[in-house]
Amino acid sequence: IGKVSLSVDKEPPPVSCTCVAFAKTEAVGLLRKGWSKEMVLAAYTRAMAIRMSNLVNRVGLEKEFVITGGQSKNSGIVKRIEDALNVKTLPSPDWKKGELDPMIAGAIGAALFAKALYLKNKNN
Repeated sequence: IGKVSLSVDKEPPPVSCTCVAFAKTEAVGLLRKGWSKEMVLAAYTRAMAIRMSNLVNRVGLEKEFVITGGQSKNSGIVKRIEDALNVKTLPSPDWKKGELDPMIAGAIGAALFAKALYLKNKNN
């Protein structure tokens, strides 16, 4: 999806709806209006990148950061986040080379948090 979304000559406007329940209907409508699948994918990855960039701007942009989670594997989203924030992100671990899969970073963080909470409650 990421590579295909980056193959457009001009960025389309972002879609208004990123809710999965309504996104399919909107995507079908755009295709019926003559949008190419590349334009539709570019519009959705752009919309996701804008939403994520807005979240980053709310909490503050660190000088160096890495994108984790499923979106880290979508080059279209990563590129558009970098463009929106005017930064270059650190490379995500390459799970294909046996490095930590960036998609499970949140799960690892949750597990560490749960362990700390368990140990705190165990000692009280």
